[in-house]
Amino acid sequence: MKYIAITNNPRVDVLKKEKAKQVEIVYCNDTVEQIVMKAILLLAQGGCTLAADPMGGRRARPFPYLTIILKASDTKILHDKDMKRLEDYKALDAKRKDIYETYTETLKRDYQILDASLTETAFIGISKNLVGSV
Repeated sequence: MKYIAITNNPRVDVLKKEKAKQVEIVYCNDTVEQIVMKAILLLAQGGCTLAADPMGGRRARPFPYLTIILKASDTKILHDKDMKRLEDYKALDAKRKDIYETYTETLKRDYQILDASLTETAFIGISKNLVGSV
């Protein structure tokens, strides 16, 4: 099973080497909104599904860093539930993005660590074949 992680968090690539070799990392020095849009475009093409809920089952995390993990699929079916989840995340993030600009470098580093920790948990699940679509 192949996975793709789209992220703007530079700490995630280090995790891949240790936790989940079958994950392809797509690093983009972009905003959270742009990361979500890249995931939406991949979902719209078909052939993948969300492998983990980017919101962790809750409302959008107000983090300036985000990693979205997609799982390759043999079908070209568009999964409306996945698309809706990403659209919801994008809408909630839009309400918070101005706040990110006020964050200090120390606070941004803390958010990188938080996102990397959540991503590490997902990578461990992937390496143990525990992660399925949401």
